[in-house]
Amino acid sequence: MEGTAPCDGERPVNRPTAEVFVPFGEGAQSVSLDGLTLENADDHVSLYGRLEIREDQVGLEAARLLKAQMEAIIAVLEARSDLPPVVSEGFKTHPVRNPFG
Repeated sequence: MEGTAPCDGERPVNRPTAEVFVPFGEGAQSVSLDGLTLENADDHVSLYGRLEIREDQVGLEAARLLKAQMEAIIAVLEARSDLPPVVSEGFKTHPVRNPFG
């Protein structure tokens, strides 16, 4: 029978590893925590994917790594004295003639 689980019933160990990156830095940069990706851009940080944090040593390490990433993001935001209340979302566009109407 095929499967990824070990024969002794324990789940496979996929230890998350990541380097803390400089949020909102120049150039695109990303780090991964298992299946969760944190992607850096000049004006935002995107998080996408999945990270399972279970009640075990691997889950504790994953939670600590995620905390370190979030603390780095918060530190940059808190250090900005000119942080605006809100920034516009989405792409800057211009009006385009409707080709169908």
